[in-house]
Amino acid sequence: MYRAFHTIEGAKTNFDLLGDGGPIPAFLVSNSTASGQTCDMLGSHGVTFPVHIGSLDSKVVEISSKRIVSIPTGVTVTILTQ
Repeated sequence: MYRAFHTIEGAKTNFDLLGDGGPIPAFLVSNSTASGQTCDMLGSHGVTFPVHIGSLDSKVVEISSKRIVSIPTGVTVTILTQ
């Protein structure tokens, strides 16, 4: 079970998910646009991974991440904590 901690709205580039740069275990990605979007996140081990989200959709991503590489306008990332 997760709790919503903080929501970040796009567009953002090179943005720490937490102010201290620490990793988070999971996040919710929501897309409020009429087209699919892709965000890029930086994993805890230095690997960048894309997260594709369909139009008007949301998904929970359970991958430890610490930084937003890029998220487009219309996409929100909600930090989840346990």
